[in-house]
Amino acid sequence: MRASASHLPPGHAPGPQSRRARRGAPIAVILFALFGLGFLAGAIALFATRNGGGSRSGKETGAVVFALVTLVFVLLAWWSYRRTVSDGPELRGVSLDLDRTEFRRGEQVNVSLSCDAAEHLEVGFLCTQFADVKRQAVDSNGYTHDVRSINKSNVVEEWRQVPEGAQAQSFTFEIPAGGPFSYEGATVSWAYQVSVLTPRALRSDPHHKVPIWVRA
Repeated sequence: MRASASHLPPGHAPGPQSRRARRGAPIAVILFALFGLGFLAGAIALFATRNGGGSRSGKETGAVVFALVTLVFVLLAWWSYRRTVSDGPELRGVSLDLDRTEFRRGEQVNVSLSCDAAEHLEVGFLCTQFADVKRQAVDSNGYTHDVRSINKSNVVEEWRQVPEGAQAQSFTFEIPAGGPFSYEGATVSWAYQVSVLTPRALRSDPHHKVPIWVRA
């Protein structure tokens, strides 16, 4: 499931904001990939014709520059994919069991964790806000214009450490009575989830999550 809709439990359709994000998510990936292919073709052409007319060293230098630019666009495409299309690396060998996925504010969420891995794990209860924001972008002609993007921030976040070596553990989280409720809007949305992850420095945390729906 794409990241733009994976925050919703079964039975709940994405709203206008989530549908817009789902439509727009692959565009950046495709553009970065196309630019990368263009520069790669240029690098290959320069290297293949290095013994033809013109400066051999100049063509080789140009091929290296084009190859480096290709690498930059490949990395940008991968970063954009991981950020908008992919939901990040999936944590294997763990399961989260909840007695239900529909709650009201102020209720408790009982979570049972089972795992075969001995690595360090954390279980968390989160509510993420998706809010439309405007930022300025500069086009190829140097003109600035406003573009709309979605800013993600956790407005509720509570993490618990899983005891080392434990293969089964239970946790209870309380949904804030005065907190936001699940909502799929046009410019702002709120989504709840229970997640288990392995924290890793400077890399995406492998995780497994269970979305829930919190009513008002």
